[in-house]
Amino acid sequence: MDIRKSKMWILLLLVAVLLMLIYGMKSSCGENLKWNLKDGTLTITGSGRMNDYKGIFGDRDADGNRRMLCVDTPWEDHKISRIVVEDGVTSIGNYAFAFCPGLREIVLPDTVTSIGDSVFDGSESLEMIYVAEGSYAEAYCISNQLPYAYRTV
Repeated sequence: MDIRKSKMWILLLLVAVLLMLIYGMKSSCGENLKWNLKDGTLTITGSGRMNDYKGIFGDRDADGNRRMLCVDTPWEDHKISRIVVEDGVTSIGNYAFAFCPGLREIVLPDTVTSIGDSVFDGSESLEMIYVAEGSYAEAYCISNQLPYAYRTV
């Protein structure tokens, strides 16, 4: 590898580290929403809409489909096993919980009235989504054939 390519890789790594530091210091995921990650549990608190996120795609596979490499959420690549979205959150953004390989369960409040695109894509270990009976989240789980159970208060 020549010196020019080495310098480019170093620059890219520095930018990546800078972005991680910025995300680490800024724990918001919406105008009035905050996130916290502790002991494998990601908790979303506040009120209003969650930001939409994007998938980052790589080369095409043998069938011509583009492979997703990762998502641009601030908690991407952390070891998340459980997600708790608290009352007051009204929407879950696109790709918000996609590609969390260790994610096993999610708790969604009845205040959620919108769930974005590809929210749970690639989260193959997801066992259960806890929802309120009669909620938008329940209807979403039914229409997308996702495992759900009623949450207890």
